[in-house]
Amino acid sequence: MNYVENWNPNNDKFRHFYGWNDSLGTWEMEMVPVPGLGTVAVHRFEKENQNEAEGTLFILHGYLEHTALRMPFIMEAVKGGWQVCGMDLPGHGLSEGERANISDFDDYTRAFKAVLESRRWPKPWRILAHSTGCAVAMMYMVTHGNPFEWSIFEAPLVRTFL
Repeated sequence: MNYVENWNPNNDKFRHFYGWNDSLGTWEMEMVPVPGLGTVAVHRFEKENQNEAEGTLFILHGYLEHTALRMPFIMEAVKGGWQVCGMDLPGHGLSEGERANISDFDDYTRAFKAVLESRRWPKPWRILAHSTGCAVAMMYMVTHGNPFEWSIFEAPLVRTFL
């Protein structure tokens, strides 16, 4: 990858740049393997020392974006006691992959499936997605069923061809 090695959520300046308030809780990142795609960056936000979350809000960003750009929504969910999980799509943000390129749109769905299966996320599950992230969420639901209590789609990408 071609990014500044310490430009990630472990860096105070990174967190400050994207507007995260450390007094709200923790922002951790891990790399989740996706067979055939490398790894995707998974950002987890939660209140410090929270015994039990209200559930998990999954965040899927749009094309040429990344998880940290959804910070206002993330912070409100954490304030409300929710754990938040944001995945940087392959080739976006801190995830591996050719920048902003995907050979098969289903690769995004496979990456999201790997994230959902990477740990026991507190339930109920909800999802907030933007643009390309909406298409990923919808494709996941069509293929694997809908595990989400509710969904919010901002400017959904519903047709990837003319």
